[in-house]
Amino acid sequence: MKVLYIHTYYKEKGGEDVVFEMEKVKMQQNSITIKSLAFNNFNYTFFKVLFYHFNIFSYFRVIKTIRLFKPDIIHIHNLHFSASPAIIWAASLCKIPMVMTLHNYRLICPSGILYHNGEVFLDSVKGNFPWQAVKKRVYKNSFVLSFWLASSMWLHKKIGTWKKIKEFIILTEFAKNIFLQANIGILEKQITVKSNFIIHSAGTDIVQKSGFVYVGRLSEEKGIDTVIEAYQQSPFNLTIIGDGVLRKKVQVFVKANPQVKYLGFQDNLMVQEILKSTGILLFPSKSFEGMPITIIESLAGGTPVIASALGSI
Repeated sequence: MKVLYIHTYYKEKGGEDVVFEMEKVKMQQNSITIKSLAFNNFNYTFFKVLFYHFNIFSYFRVIKTIRLFKPDIIHIHNLHFSASPAIIWAASLCKIPMVMTLHNYRLICPSGILYHNGEVFLDSVKGNFPWQAVKKRVYKNSFVLSFWLASSMWLHKKIGTWKKIKEFIILTEFAKNIFLQANIGILEKQITVKSNFIIHSAGTDIVQKSGFVYVGRLSEEKGIDTVIEAYQQSPFNLTIIGDGVLRKKVQVFVKANPQVKYLGFQDNLMVQEILKSTGILLFPSKSFEGMPITIIESLAGGTPVIASALGSI
């Protein structure tokens, strides 16, 4: 079997990118022939967002790749923004069946995470068009960008783009229920629930564990501000790993608290090693998560997790 993987990398590498890469490795380990077609949002972002409704360049790139590789099936991960829903029409033209993993809630709400202004935001789940999300500027506090993203998803619902996907892979039963409540044209028979995984080699060494660690994007919805507030003048060691818009706030916090160290962004292997020697992982997310790789890695390494009682977590 030959599988074509399609994914758009984020500007800041995250869990979706890691899952995409690990799935390719797992398929190769099982003697599946694969090819990766990667897009990115690193540069020319304005034009990629502008062509988000239908990126003609991505459309022809996918057709060319299909004709050369001749896949039996296509697995789509992230199509926002560079790839765009145009890639689905390209695959459909070539009559190649598709599955698509829904890592977030972008098909429902332009926020992508059902979170706005410090709280869970569910107004987009029901209704024909997410007007409240647009009015509240849920994407980057921009009315124009929020409307542009919402209009693209609405357009593709109306013209039947999502019906061309044979199977949607959703990470949890909780997320499945959210998608089934939403008016986006996805049927229950199109959905398969499949958890994330890690490629883990269990070691035999006994490692002394101590301290706490936070691993994730440094942003409001991930709860890093909750960690900072709770950890003021705490005597316990804390390691913070990640990058994001709140990096400067974290750096100020670290300077004032010598028991806290900030390591910035670290690759997946380094994160796994740090988790093995850490006492507890802190996962204070304020938004609905998919199935965080960090939690799976932590538990696989024998490190317990303190997490928000929210959504699928």
